[in-house]
Amino acid sequence: MNQAMSGKFLATCCATSFAAFAFAGQAGAASLLGDTVTADYFFPDLSTSIGSDSFVVGAGVEASCPGASGICGILIEPYLLDFGANTISFAQFGTRVPYAGPAFNGWVFTGLDFGSGISGVSLSSSGLSGLDMSDVSFTADSISINLQDVALTADQNGWTLTLSEIPAQIPVPAAMPLLLTGLGAIGWASRRRRKS
Repeated sequence: MNQAMSGKFLATCCATSFAAFAFAGQAGAASLLGDTVTADYFFPDLSTSIGSDSFVVGAGVEASCPGASGICGILIEPYLLDFGANTISFAQFGTRVPYAGPAFNGWVFTGLDFGSGISGVSLSSSGLSGLDMSDVSFTADSISINLQDVALTADQNGWTLTLSEIPAQIPVPAAMPLLLTGLGAIGWASRRRRKS
């Protein structure tokens, strides 16, 4: 093998080893798209669901009320419920009636197959007073938002929950043979170069 070929071989081995090691185990971004999720509205506590429906998350609004969804008719209409790749949004129009104050008055979303699991949730809202992160709880595959004693301060109000993913474990042992092969090839090429 001449020196030019040896250099190309060495460069190819280095690039292949680095790429295999650097990108091994990288998961795609977590997403709810294509998942079947369930939305339940509970009132006056978490043992009494007054409306429930399941949706396949895709483009567009999953529930527009009034409508045929099992979650329509439980709140003053009109309202929308939308799931995005990493968001859950609710919007209500034309009302300022506050949510009553029992033990629980809100949504529970289950079946959230979000990558390796939900590790965090952030909340943004408009036209609502008294809603903050203390009203939101979550597990790896579910979220609840309690609207107990939340006041509506505008004719159009709503909230959005944005999900964060538990970081995936990088399977270093799976990449190790590729790295060792590349390092071995580098050593072999280096040794051949010294002999010539």
